[in-house]
Amino acid sequence: MQSLRMCRPDRDYRVRIATGFFARTRGLLATRTLAPGHGLLLLPCNAVHSLGMVYPIDLAFISPDGVVLSTRSAFRPWRAMRCAGARAVLELPAGSLASARIFRGERLDELVAAMSAR
Repeated sequence: MQSLRMCRPDRDYRVRIATGFFARTRGLLATRTLAPGHGLLLLPCNAVHSLGMVYPIDLAFISPDGVVLSTRSAFRPWRAMRCAGARAVLELPAGSLASARIFRGERLDELVAAMSAR
């Protein structure tokens, strides 16, 4: 699985990119935690669920041009969410959206190249 480095004010994040059907379907299932400084980019994706997960995560739904369309902090297990118009979903450890200063309307340039390559 490929990865990218996303530089944010609080730290650099190592983000794995899940593009295959099985990698996207598996996502973070069967993991006990998402370590600080790590993340997962589901591409293409406009909906996620946390069925079977045991910990909350932060979500950012990303448009095709890299703009954050919607966010959800501390998305709890056994939930589902979608965002019309999203091309990708960034999953980060709970609390990371605030500390990384990722807000609705912001363009995440690091993700644009990864998204346009697919």
